[in-house]
Amino acid sequence: MNTTIDTAELRIPAGTTRDLIHLFAGDSIDLENNHRVIVEEDARLNMWQIVFCPGKKKCTTEIVLAGRGASVEHRTIFFQTGDDHSSIFVTAVNDAPETTAHLISKGIVQDRAYTRYNGLIRMTERAGGSEGTLHQNALMLSDTSKIEAIPGLEIETNDVRAGHSAAMTRVDADQLFYAASRGIGKEEAIRMIAEGFLKPLIDTIPNEETREALIAYIESALVTTPS
Repeated sequence: MNTTIDTAELRIPAGTTRDLIHLFAGDSIDLENNHRVIVEEDARLNMWQIVFCPGKKKCTTEIVLAGRGASVEHRTIFFQTGDDHSSIFVTAVNDAPETTAHLISKGIVQDRAYTRYNGLIRMTERAGGSEGTLHQNALMLSDTSKIEAIPGLEIETNDVRAGHSAAMTRVDADQLFYAASRGIGKEEAIRMIAEGFLKPLIDTIPNEETREALIAYIESALVTTPS
């Protein structure tokens, strides 16, 4: 299978707000995606990176907060099954005073799927008064699936606030027992747990058709994917 390479650089003009959705879903594809976004003074970027398609994927995103008061909220949502393989790299660079970067990642892997998520917040010496947070959460639905969550902070000035967290979880016996006690079978319980895990982040997507399609994809994948 050939690899599709997509490279782009975008600029968010000063004082504006932009919603940007990168959706990778549908047919199996080997993909290398590289995006760089420059956010100017007092501009705000809301960005969603959604990785649901089969195949081998490498997605690299760099967001540079280049003007005072610029901000970004970047959300990564992934759902990988079968032998899917994804490497996701997201970097936010606070390169101006009083900038704000929030990176959030939530995803599910099943079967033999593998996902690597590298999140990095870098605050340069010009980023006085800035703030950055990085939160990574993942759910593994099989013993043979694997996730690597690698958070990073690079701080070059003292006058900032920054933090990160990462949590990897599995569906445990207590959750399935609780569901069974209420007449819910194992497959249905796992579907409900998976949807409940991703839905808070899916609900932030400002497009109803996309939200509904992602929930439908999860339901279909959990029904048709072999254990």
